[in-house]
Amino acid sequence: MSTFKLPPELLPTIFRFVDSTQQMAQCRLVSKSWNNFAEPAMFEKPFVIKTANAAWSLYQHLYHKPSNGKKIKCFAFFNSKNCDILTALQLELLQYVLNPNLEVVRLLFATDDNDLFFNKVRKIAQNPLYKFKKLKVFQSIQFYDPAYQSTLIDFKETIQQVRIKPSDNRFVNWLHRFKSLTVLEVDMSSSNVEQLNTALSECHSLQEIKVVRGMPTVSRTTRQLCSWAKRNVSTVKSVKKISFSGIYPSSEVIELLTIKYPQIEGAYVSLLYEVCDRQAYCEFIDRVINAFGRLAPTIYQLKSTAGLTSVLEQIRVCGQRHSNLTITESLLPDSPRLLLQIARVKAM
Repeated sequence: MSTFKLPPELLPTIFRFVDSTQQMAQCRLVSKSWNNFAEPAMFEKPFVIKTANAAWSLYQHLYHKPSNGKKIKCFAFFNSKNCDILTALQLELLQYVLNPNLEVVRLLFATDDNDLFFNKVRKIAQNPLYKFKKLKVFQSIQFYDPAYQSTLIDFKETIQQVRIKPSDNRFVNWLHRFKSLTVLEVDMSSSNVEQLNTALSECHSLQEIKVVRGMPTVSRTTRQLCSWAKRNVSTVKSVKKISFSGIYPSSEVIELLTIKYPQIEGAYVSLLYEVCDRQAYCEFIDRVINAFGRLAPTIYQLKSTAGLTSVLEQIRVCGQRHSNLTITESLLPDSPRLLLQIARVKAM
């Protein structure tokens, strides 16, 4: 059967299986009848703008058919080459792509004038004719820029994921206003556990915590931390997943999270093992495994991947002290990282 004789009512179903806007643009060229269905379907796909040509093409289309901009649910801007023309086009595109149906926005580029860019976003967002009730993610690489944070606050009713520095009191004090927040990314590079605990107390519906940066600073022993937590930390059952990445995070942070969130079902820890202070590193591993071991009667399966036998041996020694931990190991040759993947398994 010729594709041109396909029943028109089948085309919307077929187009749901087309992944990209580029492929949808090609579908529009098949025929006028295909274009009638492919054009609206194209604007329901995620838009990723990486070049000035792509930005200009989209701008021209929306300039002539601005109603199609209201169909966009997800778009991302990239500008890795710091192209001034692309940045200018992205600014112009905002008035067309920022619409009440948006669910995901990613601005993965830097500008010389963040205030100008984010103030334009805020001006559109504060327009009484627009109600952004569906926006879940508004991501920028300018994580800690005050203009970006102020923009996030404008979308606080619906945003589900943000990144913070617990030491940033200005933004942390707004966290309790983010009613839909479920994923919190935490940069611990200049913060301590007291500040982290304060920030977490502002979040009441979290399901996942990602510690994206951190240094292995330790000021308390496990006993001291547990004593402090008993007086200052309230437990919450909503968080089910935590993850850590960096050189290796402070063991205090991991201990705090396992105390505050006793219903954790899974954890992922990505660590550099090429460190100078091997004794401190082994002590860190000991405290991490002990922290998860205290979540009995939960049984955890700990999977470690590394190219360093001595570190794996340290994990075995620590794990043997916990009957509720089962450890499986596999080696990844020439890897600079130690990966610990901890997942809950049901007791038989």
